[in-house]
Amino acid sequence: MVARTPRAVVSAGTETLARVPYPGAAQPGGARFRHLPGPLPHAALPACHRRRGGGARTPDAPRKRHVARSGEAGRGAVRLPVRPAVHPAPPRGSIAAPVVSDIRYGGRPIYFSDVIVPRDSPAGSWDDLRGASWAYNEAGSHSGYLVTLHRLAEMAEPATYFSRWDATGFHERSIDMVASGAVGASAIDSHVLEIALRRRPENRDRVRVVDELGPSTIQPLVATGAASDSLKSDVRQIVIALGDRPEHRERLQQSLVDGFVAVDNESYADIRRMLAAAEAAHLC
Repeated sequence: MVARTPRAVVSAGTETLARVPYPGAAQPGGARFRHLPGPLPHAALPACHRRRGGGARTPDAPRKRHVARSGEAGRGAVRLPVRPAVHPAPPRGSIAAPVVSDIRYGGRPIYFSDVIVPRDSPAGSWDDLRGASWAYNEAGSHSGYLVTLHRLAEMAEPATYFSRWDATGFHERSIDMVASGAVGASAIDSHVLEIALRRRPENRDRVRVVDELGPSTIQPLVATGAASDSLKSDVRQIVIALGDRPEHRERLQQSLVDGFVAVDNESYADIRRMLAAAEAAHLC
């Protein structure tokens, strides 16, 4: 499968959260925060420039920005475009981020990228995946793509560590491909993985986790530079207060979220460091 060509558009508008799912929503009920009310800003997501090398089949390098919506924004919220547009978008700011419900997350706005393999795979760790085929959602993703490149950079390994790279478009599709044995492994956003396995419980017996990448600061709600400081402050207060009201808390928990906490652009320094390491290793 080949990488999708990103849409060369930047949105400065807002959408209703229940109607703006993350990429997996191509499948029924695939929204990360599908139970939440209220307007959420968009963010422009600049894609990492993927270089070809060796004999591995790699995705084409995306050259333009595309729209990233709530739950989809990965490194797009923390990195400026590689090339300035003719009419560049105004600066963006992070407003708040979710805290996933589980002791694993320690009450922090983080997630992991869980490395999954087919249940009957002989692989027991990352080191066993050399030469395996690898599925990732898309080249604009931190959780499924950049974090993998960062691990390879840490190991001083090239992209040919994996025999093949398959762009699936969505985390759920990557899970299905691993579950069926079509690919050897994939890194899945841990929050998305748990939700996906609850919706498709049969896959719990078809995949297993052999490693985790991260943690990474979780995708934020963001505002474009067109939003006033007072509007951003109001939205931040409203979103953070959702976890304080029983009727909202119950709906949050349906999406495995305890609540939201304030974040800013500096909260995503970890992702910028991972990106810098991958670029220094000429992996993107």
